[in-house]
Amino acid sequence: RIISTKEGETSESGGYWNSFVLPDDIAPGIYCISYKRLDNTHKNDNLSATEYHNRYENEIYFTVAYFQRLKYQSAITLPKSTIISGDQLSGTVKATYLSGGGLSNAHYEGSWFKQAYRFTSSDPTFKNFTFGPHEAYSSRSQVDTFSGSLSVTGEANISCKTGTEGLEAVAYRYIAQCEITDTSNQLISTSKDIVVHPASVYIGLSKPIGITGFAKKNTDVSFKYIL
Repeated sequence: RIISTKEGETSESGGYWNSFVLPDDIAPGIYCISYKRLDNTHKNDNLSATEYHNRYENEIYFTVAYFQRLKYQSAITLPKSTIISGDQLSGTVKATYLSGGGLSNAHYEGSWFKQAYRFTSSDPTFKNFTFGPHEAYSSRSQVDTFSGSLSVTGEANISCKTGTEGLEAVAYRYIAQCEITDTSNQLISTSKDIVVHPASVYIGLSKPIGITGFAKKNTDVSFKYIL
């Protein structure tokens, strides 16, 4: 069933904008917005059907669903203690009805992610010190996955081994992300993060003492450091 068809011309930069209204009686499901180039200037490109589709056509999918008020809530609890790289990181997923009581036997699944984190101290005494590598970047990456069913009380234990791979001497932010589905197929997600430190102590290095701008050749440069 085609809901709406729109035609137009792209701008000088190749962009195009339009909109359409979904019918009030549209059934829930997955729908597709399909784009297709209509002019004939590319007919002699001698492309295969797949190459033609990839170059001159495109689709994007979206879901239409009935609105349903949220019936329960979920949360992840992680340790408040200091976690050092190489430690086992353990936490708890819990889901409860808004009216009270645990969401028993509900299905859950999720992932652990990590991303390099620049550690800083909230202590004003250390505001002029840098801890760890000044520039350390790594994109967010998946570390592990987990799934199962919540207990009778609506809880489940999750865990992850830290420090498996990555940059040395760099703190990492570990993120636990979990999706929970109840018996009516309502799905909600929750996440929680914690900083995993590369060691039990940091070396803090100050800015050069008595220098503004660039250091001069054949001049001693002094720093303060703390542990």
